[in-house]
Formats: sequence, structure tokens, C-alpha cells
Amino acid sequence: MSRIRFLSPANEAVSRLSIEARGQVETAALEAADDWEALTRHGYAVARAAGMVAVVQPDKHGVVQVLALVSEAEWNAAEGESAAKNSVTVQRIIWHSLARLRQVSLTAETRRAIEHAVLAQLVLEGRKQILGGAVEASGWVAVCDLDAEGTATIHGLFTSEEFVSWVQDSDEDDASLEGAFGLVIPATLH
Repeated sequence: MSRIRFLSPANEAVSRLSIEARGQVETAALEAADDWEALTRHGYAVARAAGMVAVVQPDKHGVVQVLALVSEAEWNAAEGESAAKNSVTVQRIIWHSLARLRQVSLTAETRRAIEHAVLAQLVLEGRKQILGGAVEASGWVAVCDLDAEGTATIHGLFTSEEFVSWVQDSDEDDASLEGAFGLVIPATLH
């Protein structure tokens, strides 16, 4: 590809660059547009040069269009904000009174293993709110949820055998929730 066009607002950003920096950005943009492996499935590529990041797309006439041009710092800040918005944070784990009855008989190591498994599964699930999840750890199944404020609540704690029996014995006519982790949790639990 031999031609390049900076679209607004990229044309404003490139006009503020030195001639040398502009040449580096143009070269990187042309190389990125020619690298078929670098192109996303939508036909975009990202080029980096001279402390700038360009989002480019080749058109059907062989012209590389620079759709956006921002500084590396702006790009990294935007990526960080996006990651923060999409990340799940568990602020605390609380044990509901029903689960607490069993919690007191557990060793500290078992409690930590259950809390760690709940935390790991809630974060892995990647949703800001979860209702009716079940997590197995150390021979126990913790029935839990996550609210929008980041509080994970362990509502019930069952041995693995109790939980399997409970799920198998639940009547198909009962209302049920599809658990966040692929298990059927009867709605009467909540």
C-alpha cells in the first residue's frame, strides 16, 4: 500500500507532530495495514511509533486510513480505564447466619480454602452481580452470590454429598435458578 490518509481527528493530531515523528507514524501505519496477521477481524490494526498510537484500516482502494492518533499515555490510560470497568472486584466475603453455623466447626485452613475458591470463581465468572452460585472446595459446597457493591455472601455450606443429594432430590416442579457456575440451585434457598 502506498497511500495514507489521516481522518479527523487524527489529521489534527498528526499536524502537531514534527516531520520526523510524522514519517515514523506513517511508516508504522503502512506496515501495520500490510500485516494481515495484525488486522482484527474487522480490518483494523494498531501501529505504534514516535510515542503515538494509530488505529488504521486499509480501504478497498489501497489507501491506509488513520482513524485515530493518540499519545501512548492517552492510549494506555484508556486501556486501563476499560480494564477497570470490566474487572470484577470482591470487596469482602460474609457468611450468612445459616452458613456461619457450619463455619464455626471448620478449621481456619478449610475456611480460607472455601473463601479463596469462592473469590476465585466469582472473579473468573466476570460478572458484576451473581445470584445463586455454587462453589466446591475442600469437600464442601458453598452456595453464594455477589452483589453490585462487591460483597460476596456465602448463604449455605453443604458437604459435597449433601449437596448432590439435595440437587438430585429437588422436584422438577420446584422453581429453580440456573446457578452461575452451571449447577441448579433451588430458589427456596434464597
